[in-house]
Amino acid sequence: MTRNVFDSLLEAAARHLEQPEPPAPEPASEPPRTPEPPGLDDLPPESPFGTGEAGYRRWQAANLARQAAEFRARGALPAERSEPERRAVALCAGKRVEIRRDGTRWVLYAGEPPKRVEAFATPFYSHAVRAAEFWFGRPVGGWTFG
Repeated sequence: MTRNVFDSLLEAAARHLEQPEPPAPEPASEPPRTPEPPGLDDLPPESPFGTGEAGYRRWQAANLARQAAEFRARGALPAERSEPERRAVALCAGKRVEIRRDGTRWVLYAGEPPKRVEAFATPFYSHAVRAAEFWFGRPVGGWTFG
């Protein structure tokens, strides 16, 4: 069974919060206090999570829980196909162009009926798209996977 990344992170954050906070080093002497600059009364009150390392830990856990809830509400997004399984077809400058998979290579076909472009074969789909667009022009309406 696969686990959600957020669930794992929430468990780790809970374990981290359960750890006792390390004792703060005691200052040797109080540093001289400087007068507060004007306008500090306008600042918001302290964070609801507290101050220092413990406050940061609480904020981190709450922020992670909020992100996990948003992720669950949104649901898993399907990954977009970056390349077709067998072929891609486009109309480039009035000419039909196909990129077909032939074993481990991608091969270009152009025209109607399609004839193989003899000078080209590549193991990379993105390279085949760039070559087709360079030789035949940008496709009208994009590439359709077939």
